[in-house]
Amino acid sequence: MSQSGSQPLKIAFITAGLYLDPSDEQAQIPFRSMSKFSTGDVYGVIYERRFAGYLIGRFRVKALYLPSSLGGYGLIKGTVRALGYSLFVLWSLFRVRFSKDRYDLIVAIDPFKSGTLALLGSKLLGTPFVVEFNGNYFAALDLEEGTSRSWLNALKARIARRLIPRVARAARSIKLLYETQLGPIATPEISKKTRVFHAPVPLSGFRPEPSDEQYILLLGHPWYLKGADLLIAAFRQISERHLDWHLKIVGYCPNPARFVAAAGG
Repeated sequence: MSQSGSQPLKIAFITAGLYLDPSDEQAQIPFRSMSKFSTGDVYGVIYERRFAGYLIGRFRVKALYLPSSLGGYGLIKGTVRALGYSLFVLWSLFRVRFSKDRYDLIVAIDPFKSGTLALLGSKLLGTPFVVEFNGNYFAALDLEEGTSRSWLNALKARIARRLIPRVARAARSIKLLYETQLGPIATPEISKKTRVFHAPVPLSGFRPEPSDEQYILLLGHPWYLKGADLLIAAFRQISERHLDWHLKIVGYCPNPARFVAAAGG
């Protein structure tokens, strides 16, 4: 797959802007694979200067460098990172507009943050974009608007409900993990543009841990969407009959008090 003639496609990948680790082997796989027929840039946020201009195959990392103190979560950190990254991407695309070496395609890895930037970049450059749906966004938005969440998360969820359909309608194509993923925005106009590509879990990063401990493991967040509360409740019902088993929950949780209380020690 390439342009007519010998010129490879030039693609701009816009990540979500939380962080980008170009040295991660799993993160490099798609770019090294696509380097067989394309070239381009990967936009993201980095916390180490050595990754500025870093090459992954034929893709160059064009990332906003931020000090490590701005990493992680939090209202102030998140706002600074989101605004800084948005301005960085749009300014970079604006400069590309006046370059002879323009992009043939823009790829957004989610339909909200990077999807909105891809939509604006597409209008700025007159370049088509595609968007990836890599999660159950509308189930997550239901939780963000729930009473257990802050007013800020509820506001963000309402904005997302307006922006995600606009991004989906404007995209040239949409990548899904499974057919029913679009949920309430699965209109004929949007559905006809979708393609399903499964994303297997890379197991090479898992290492055996010599231990006699037996446990059930839950990784990652958002906690309510993954059912951490249900898992704790279920485990409490069986734990007295299985004293040699434990429940491990590992990952970031900004308000763990409810889960700690539910675990009951």
